[in-house]
Amino acid sequence: MKRSQNMGLHLIGVLGCATLLAAVWLFALMPLTENRREAEGLRTRLASLQSEMDQQRASHNRFERRLADIGEELDRIPVRLQAIGRMNARIAVLTDMADKSGVRVQSITPGAPLSRPHYRLVDIRLQGEGSYRAGLRLLNDIHEQLGDVHVVGFELVAINVAAKPVTRIDLQLRWYALPASDLASVE
Repeated sequence: MKRSQNMGLHLIGVLGCATLLAAVWLFALMPLTENRREAEGLRTRLASLQSEMDQQRASHNRFERRLADIGEELDRIPVRLQAIGRMNARIAVLTDMADKSGVRVQSITPGAPLSRPHYRLVDIRLQGEGSYRAGLRLLNDIHEQLGDVHVVGFELVAINVAAKPVTRIDLQLRWYALPASDLASVE
């Protein structure tokens, strides 16, 4: 019997050791293994994000260089703003350009000047008639010759007047002029 008692004790000891070993594996080694896998996954993700960040940084640097180049290019373009008091002269230039391009001006209507910190702007609406080509020529001439006037909208509509095709031309322009603080230095 003693042997069977010893055997029972040994069996209990072996089962206790096995249970202890299983508990160590379950509560210590298994989470450690899972943490290592998770850490490896996080390292891979970190490397991927760092690579993406490097690409974004390089793209941003290229954009900054291009922006600086464009700024330098803009600084070389000689656009001189005129005083708001020269509005009639600007309208006369627009009328002359329209006539030379073949557009018959029906009306030129300036809006009220709007003040901005570094300039004033005046919306100008030019309406007239002519051929489609004349309208395009006028748009091109304004773009190429008047750096202080921007086309913000236009409409060219073909209409038949007594079986003769005519294009109704409606331009919305924006003229940039000197701000009020710079008027005294020009006039």
